Amino acid sequence: MKVEQAIVDLCADDTALTAAVGNRITPVIAAQNSALPYVVYTLISSTPHDTNQGVSSVDDYRVQFDVYAATYQSAVEVYEKLRTAIDKKRGQYGPTGTYIDGIRYMTHRSDYEAEVKLYRVTADFLVKVK
Repeated sequence: MKVEQAIVDLCADDTALTAAVGNRITPVIAAQNSALPYVVYTLISSTPHDTNQGVSSVDDYRVQFDVYAATYQSAVEVYEKLRTAIDKKRGQYGPTGTYIDGIRYMTHRSDYEAEVKLYRVTADFLVKVK
């Protein structure tokens, strides 16, 4: 989807975030044995702004980011870099020039994935696309 690619491109433009995770920002699931830390993003929902003129030209997307790391401190640091990279941003991004009319931080939480022995910080953002 164009909104997801625009967000990935926005993340890739942030030197602090890419210094921490490189290009390890992937949709839905990370490759097995991925180097740490890494970020997985998931499109949770989309809500169109209804219009009487046809298909909506403005949509809101709820996007969830999961930061995985070997230590809690590392997961938090990458989450903070991610938030700095995308929160309140607007402009044209991605190969199709998708116009993001704003990204708003919503919430975050932390967890420990005992099965894989990784710390995780999950953050949700609302992305308005025109």
